[in-house]
Amino acid sequence: MLNATDRPLKIVNVKSPSAAKTEIHRHIHNDGMMRMEKVNDITVPSTSSFSFKPGGHHLMLMGLHQPLREGDKVTIELSTEEGDTVSTELTVRSVLKE
Repeated sequence: MLNATDRPLKIVNVKSPSAAKTEIHRHIHNDGMMRMEKVNDITVPSTSSFSFKPGGHHLMLMGLHQPLREGDKVTIELSTEEGDTVSTELTVRSVLKE
């Protein structure tokens, strides 16, 4: 996601018509173990960009309305703290190939 403005952009909500619930998660390495944790928001600094990717910050789609496979496209709606929304289409990627 590109933030071309002169102020930080805070993403506070995500949703997708492909799932009942969508959350932002990140991987955490702790004491030799890797786990995921939910993230409440992401701030994209001004004139900067942010990418979701396997092994880092990623989107968890729960309660899928139909199975998803690697390479499928899903629509995601990102909502900012200011109430703006941005819809984008993302490609499903496997964490196992990263």
